Amino acid sequence: MPKNEIFHKIKELLIQKNAAIISHYYVDASIQALAEETGGVIADSLDMARFAMKSNAEILIVAGVHFMGETVKILNPHKKVLMPTLEATCSLVLSCPPEKFAFFKSLYPEYTTVVYANCAVVARLYANQVVILAESKVIGEHHRYFGRDHIAYNPWHYVSLLERKPGALRNGAPFQEFGLPEGIEAIRHKLIKKRGGDKEFVKILQAIPIYGVEEVATACDLALEDGIIQGDYVLNVIGRLRPGILEVKIPVYYTLREEPWSDCGRYNGLLGGNHA
Repeated sequence: MPKNEIFHKIKELLIQKNAAIISHYYVDASIQALAEETGGVIADSLDMARFAMKSNAEILIVAGVHFMGETVKILNPHKKVLMPTLEATCSLVLSCPPEKFAFFKSLYPEYTTVVYANCAVVARLYANQVVILAESKVIGEHHRYFGRDHIAYNPWHYVSLLERKPGALRNGAPFQEFGLPEGIEAIRHKLIKKRGGDKEFVKILQAIPIYGVEEVATACDLALEDGIIQGDYVLNVIGRLRPGILEVKIPVYYTLREEPWSDCGRYNGLLGGNHA
């Protein structure tokens, strides 16, 4: 059968079965073209998974390596996921055979393991910690949770949003299990009971990445001892605890527009007249 007739038949079947082709960049160009012409996608492994989650197709045909099909299935458990071949693999998967890795973990369960996302799903089961990166920057990390129906949050990932929505401190899911030191938590519970206290506590949280959690916790303990529960007071205590001179930012409207200059003649002129 000629190639164009084969492609025409595939297109008809995709429509009939409500299926979509999810293709990686490095598969055959004709497969990529077919995916593009039929409402599928050509992407890297991450965007392949994203497309699969948004697609209305009931059948997802993954033209890529084995772990890509596994990832798509995990994210779409109620959809049928097909692959042209299960033999397609990559060096990352081959470098960490699941059965050997499982045996290694049984011998050394106390070892912390780091597993890349592009390994086989079975190998990923043994990871101790999940780290999420975007453009080479860590945007979230948390310890591994096993089982279902548990959402893990990294509250520090959302702290910058609190500046716009400080009220999220009260009911926002990421901030219910913050795990802050006792002194900082005590300040938090006292501040959120007063009007505007959310904004004050956000200032304290924003100081932690700058000065460190131990230093901020010490300042909170001292503020509690002094009985002054205010965000600005905690920041003031941090300033007093730090050695050296704190940098003072001068508002723009306080800066000199003209450099001062000495003019004794002008001064003598003022002494000779009736000037206030």
